[in-house]
Amino acid sequence: VIAVDAPGHGRSEAPNDWNLQRILDANVEALDAVLDEPAIVYGNSMGGFGAVRFALARPQRVHGLALTSPGGAPMDAQELQDFVDRFLFARAADALVFLDRLYGERRLLSRLIAGSVRTQMGRVQPILDALRPEHLLTRADLAQLAMPVLLQWGRRDKLLPDAHRAFFQDALPAHTFEAPE
Repeated sequence: VIAVDAPGHGRSEAPNDWNLQRILDANVEALDAVLDEPAIVYGNSMGGFGAVRFALARPQRVHGLALTSPGGAPMDAQELQDFVDRFLFARAADALVFLDRLYGERRLLSRLIAGSVRTQMGRVQPILDALRPEHLLTRADLAQLAMPVLLQWGRRDKLLPDAHRAFFQDALPAHTFEAPE
């Protein structure tokens, strides 16, 4: 198992000059460096968006895709701005609202980690701010995926709109869909 941290995620440093294409290119470069044969590529949320972009760039290196609530569904400019605003945490209370959406309910742990979540999201905010509708995936993009795809979407997922699940369900050519609790 190889786990690639996106810039600003995990222990990876956040670049000074955010550029979405450079981030996607860095993902391809990192996976090119470590994959010596076709692999199952997994991505969750923004990582799912990156996994799809890698599969489009290097289809010969992807034996299959496993996506859990992937990001990257098409949105117009206002929908995208409303979506990005969900990740703005001016106060710790905003992080609690985010965690309630993430877990589908208020959990005791939420109050303990809200400050850390706020800090971490502050690190990736420039990525979200750099997103434009033209960066997002299209039906034509997904139609190019010839490898098998496992699409998982939690039944209680409240972070991504239902329209995003429907887009991936409808647009992925050959896939299996699971809706775990």
